[in-house]
Amino acid sequence: GAIMPVTTSKERVPVSTLWQPEYRKRTIMTWLVLGTTFFMFYAIQVFMPTVVVQMGFSLTSAFLITAIIVGASIPGKFLESWLVEGGGRKPVIISFTAIAVVCAFIFGFLESLVPVIIVGVIMSFFGIGANPAVKVYVAENYPTRVRATGVATTEAAGRLIAGVIAPAYFPFLLMDGGVVAAYSFVGAMGLVGVLAVAILGTETKG
Repeated sequence: GAIMPVTTSKERVPVSTLWQPEYRKRTIMTWLVLGTTFFMFYAIQVFMPTVVVQMGFSLTSAFLITAIIVGASIPGKFLESWLVEGGGRKPVIISFTAIAVVCAFIFGFLESLVPVIIVGVIMSFFGIGANPAVKVYVAENYPTRVRATGVATTEAAGRLIAGVIAPAYFPFLLMDGGVVAAYSFVGAMGLVGVLAVAILGTETKG
């Protein structure tokens, strides 16, 4: 078959370009959605064993419960990948994250094993399951000329929020306010992501 020509550009796109009027709103939105929704991933995958132990379960049980909850995200990603092409990016990100947000607010109030697993599984299925759609959505918000700068900067800012700042605050909430306060924080962060996409986001499908 024919080989497609490679198009190259020597133009460098500075980060300041992302704050020009035509990109400013989408930059704010992508930073918020990646930073808040990916924190749900860290809160579930990194902190869940500690949280479950604080709920009163044994350490052995905590790791098993965590494995079940985190494992539920895998079919969530498969469902997301199927829905995101047909239903669009915004509806999938908003609906998946909103379901996870509700579960996060409920999670801290649970005490018995079965509800913890059920709500945790749903939270993981939809909360972590939305992550690939978020990555696609971030990339599609920037045209080819600025995409590398846009995606790289969003990943850096988003991971700073999701993987450094919010996780540093999470243990203090867990110590002072228990699981209710800690996972209310997770839910509040996810809600920010939902509102960012709903209010500031535009559909990029197609």
